[in-house]
Amino acid sequence: MNKFFFFFLLLSFFWACANETKPTGTLPKESEVTNPIAPLNPNGDSELALLMRKMEAHWKETRKILEDGQSIGEIPQFGNMLTATPTDESMKDENFEGFARAYLSQINALGQANPEAQKQAYNNVVNACIVCHENSCSGPIPRIKKLLISE
Repeated sequence: MNKFFFFFLLLSFFWACANETKPTGTLPKESEVTNPIAPLNPNGDSELALLMRKMEAHWKETRKILEDGQSIGEIPQFGNMLTATPTDESMKDENFEGFARAYLSQINALGQANPEAQKQAYNNVVNACIVCHENSCSGPIPRIKKLLISE
C-alpha cells in the first residue's frame, strides 16, 4: 500500500509540474505576441516608410556579405523613393530630392565599385542616409548608424 501511495504522490507531482500555468499578470515573451497593440507607425505606414524599411533590410544583408569578405551582386536602385508618398508631406521639402538623388548616386557608385572598394562605397551609401535624416527625420539615425561597417 505504501508503494501505491508513493507512486500516486510521485505521479501527481509530475502531472502538476507538467501542467504549470503562468501566474496572472505575467507578460508574454516577445515571441508569443502575435497581435501587437500599436502599429509600428501610429500614423500608418506610408509608401516611403515601407520603402525605407525595405532598404534597411537590404543594407543589413549587404553589410553581412561585405563583412564576410564576399563581393556583392546586383543592387536594387530604389529610385521610386523620389515618388513614394511620405507619412507627412512636409518631410518632402525642397531638400529631400537633392538628398535622395545623392543617395541614389552613392548606390550607383557602390554598384560600380571594385570588390576592394565596396566596403567604403557601402559606408558612403549609409552616410548618405544619415545626412538626409539629419535634415528631415532624425528618429531612425541610431538604427542607420548600426548599418555602418567599421574599418
